[in-house]
Amino acid sequence: MKQDDILEVKRRYETSLLALYRVVGVGIGETDYKGGHVPCIRVYVEQVDEELKKHVPEILDDFPVAMVEVGKAILY
Repeated sequence: MKQDDILEVKRRYETSLLALYRVVGVGIGETDYKGGHVPCIRVYVEQVDEELKKHVPEILDDFPVAMVEVGKAILY
């Protein structure tokens, strides 16, 4: 998995993820997956709940997805 690959995956899915209620951002990071640290798509959400878990996939094009609860976003 190359850095360019994950950037393309993020670009491909970012708009549809941001359209989900309570999703406030999408980024790239690392997560523990199958015994090691691997690149992942991070989905920043106001609050993780069961309904949101139904709509945010666990994997996008071979990259794991990590939901990160950040609270309500306030723009300045």
